[in-house]
Amino acid sequence: MPATTIPQPPVEPPAADDASGGFWLHAMPGHRVRRLHQRIVAEFNALVSREAGLEALTHMQFAALAAIEYRPGADQATVARLIGCDKVTAGKLLERLVGRGWVDRLRDTADRRARRLALTAGGRAVLDRIRPLVLGGPLERLPPLTAAERSTLMDLLGRLTMPYDDA
Repeated sequence: MPATTIPQPPVEPPAADDASGGFWLHAMPGHRVRRLHQRIVAEFNALVSREAGLEALTHMQFAALAAIEYRPGADQATVARLIGCDKVTAGKLLERLVGRGWVDRLRDTADRRARRLALTAGGRAVLDRIRPLVLGGPLERLPPLTAAERSTLMDLLGRLTMPYDDA
């Protein structure tokens, strides 16, 4: 039986004394961004559950409510672009918001087949209750960044994601 060769990592392993701790996966920006996203979403979920009693409100549902407030009368495709997801995912998410009584689908007066989205009074109340909790973002509560470093990070993230923000 021939000896099995162990595949080599796709990148040169980082030095053991860098921030990755020597594990090559930790040197990949996408992995680091995903881990940060996990931490921020967990912080959002805990905050919303603890402070507002809304365990079932996801960060994407919150984003959709904010997008509809930002663009009243937007259609599903516009909301999908604004929150960075595909139209099918946005459709399912919006159905849940409609089901909770937070969003209305209104018939477009110019195109009777089209639907426009609007916040209900309940949706506006949820948004108004959550917004103060998350303004400044969970990054404000994530050590060990200083205020200047958080500002730099937000600037860099904006520059990296701006080409994909076509809304």
